[in-house]
Order: sequence, then structure tokens, then C-alpha cells
Amino acid sequence: MSHDKHYAGRFIAEVVSVDDPEKRCRIKVNVYDIFDGVPVRDLPWAVFSLPLGSRAGEGMLCPVRVGDMVWVEFIGGDTRRPVVVGGAHASPGGVPTLPPEIFQGAGQFEHKRTPDEPPVQTPSYYEDVVFCQNRALIQFCRSGHLRVTQMDSGSAIEILPSGDMVVHCEGNMYASVKGNVLEAVEGDYTQKISGSFTQTVEGQMTFSSGGEASFGSTQSSLSLSAKTHGEMTGGGGLTFNGDTTMRDNLTCEKHVEAASIHSSGDIIAAGSNSNHHSH
Repeated sequence: MSHDKHYAGRFIAEVVSVDDPEKRCRIKVNVYDIFDGVPVRDLPWAVFSLPLGSRAGEGMLCPVRVGDMVWVEFIGGDTRRPVVVGGAHASPGGVPTLPPEIFQGAGQFEHKRTPDEPPVQTPSYYEDVVFCQNRALIQFCRSGHLRVTQMDSGSAIEILPSGDMVVHCEGNMYASVKGNVLEAVEGDYTQKISGSFTQTVEGQMTFSSGGEASFGSTQSSLSLSAKTHGEMTGGGGLTFNGDTTMRDNLTCEKHVEAASIHSSGDIIAAGSNSNHHSH
């Protein structure tokens, strides 16, 4: 390496080492035609030109890997002070060294969606802003779609220009809230659950419907229980279809109509005791 010549401008280089023994995020590069033949151990440490806002504890750095092609400048033209200013655009074999979603290339990620979710649009050539690192794919599409995808699993979050949102989870989903939760839904609310459904409420719980309400089991039994007092109210009366079993005493303050009543305990209707009779 010559330190006498002034090297102004920008030079193409290859990353040859990222192992900084001082862990200062420096790298070593082979600047073609300048550092050719120089052993890696003798190459100067190169630093990065960072985005604005980079300071102690803040900023952004996209790590490079050995073999990456980069652009390098020398501070003051001194080859002992290389600065990596960007990645180099290359097309070995005619294929750009970019995510295939940018140029409609082969190997684009196949997004996962359920039949109820809107399908993912095919990326256009050289229109979308795409960031792909460490199996994370972020797409700012020209169409207005914003999509973040974890490529190993296929889990994704997408915001559509229409205002629709897709949260597609291929694994388990967890949500925790220290404060309150408010869901305001102006349209319909549908839940499809293939497995079991459990809710545990330590405080009070209220279900209220402005229209008809229905609780039922289409395949098995239904159980309603209360540790202390239980109450059912029907402004127009209560109807039980099918055989009904009361395991303890039954008290009726008004009328009870039934084809037959069988009881092993007391039936008290309008203040009189049926005294275990069958009616």
C-alpha cells in the first residue's frame, strides 16, 4: 500500500473480514487495484458512513458479510483511512445482488394467507421499496401496501391502501395489556375457533345484546352454573324444550305449565306445596 499518492473518489471493494477484536464494528476490505495482494492482517480498519441521527446509544447500522461488494472512500485521500459509504450494485450472471421482489426475479417469497384473508399482490418491477435482512422482509409497495413478514414462518402484518389490516400468525399469538382494553367494532364480529375456547374473568362479567342472543352447543351438552344464587329472567316467560331435570327443590311464584312434572323433592307453586306428587 502506498501512502504517498492521493486517492480521491470512490472505489469498489470486497469485504474480507468483519472480526473486530475490539468490537467497534469495524471491517476490513480489499479495495481492488489498491490493496490487491495485501494480507488481511495488514489491511487498515474501515469504518462506516452512518445515517444522520447516529450517536451513542442511537442510530442504525446494517451489518455486512464477508464477500459483500461495497463502495469505499478514503478520508483525505489517505489509504490508511477507508470509509465504507454504501453497497455496490452488481449483477453477476445477469442477476442483481438485490432481493428478487425488487426486480421480479426468481425465488420471490411465497406469502401465506388463509382463504378469508386478502391475497398478496405480485410485486412490480422496480417500483417497491424492499428491505430484506436476516429472514425479515419489509415491503413498502408502490400500490400503497405496507407488509412486514418473518420469512422462516410466514407470519406477517400487512396494511392495505383500503385501510384493511391483515395479521397472519403461523404460530402462537400472545398479547398482554397492563391497562384497559377497548374494542369498538361498527360492523360484524366473527370468531372461528377450531379448538377449545376458555375465558377466565376475576372480576365482574356482563354480556348484553341489543338484539336476539343465543348460547348453545350443536354437538354436545351445555352447562350453566353459579356458586351461589343463579337467576334467569324472561320478560315474556321462559320456555324449556325437551326433558328438564331439577335436582333440588323448585319454587314457582307464578304459573308452571307442563305436560307432566315428576319430582323427588318439593315443588312449591304460588305458595302451595305439591308434596312430591306427580302431575
